[in-house]
Amino acid sequence: MKFGCTMVYVSSVPDALSFYEKAFGFQVRFLHESEQYGGLESGSTIRAVASLTALCSLLAG
Repeated sequence: MKFGCTMVYVSSVPDALSFYEKAFGFQVRFLHESEQYGGLESGSTIRAVASLTALCSLLAG
């Protein structure tokens, strides 16, 4: 079994990406133009960040 993805929900995706970049040295892979989700370079595991707004939209169905 291989661990493939981690998703973290945050209030500000750009701020979270900046934090992970500065604190842990991850490089920002992408930030969607809506600023509702983005990703970090971390080898074979996807590290994704999404907004709480996006989470609420998913849960509302």
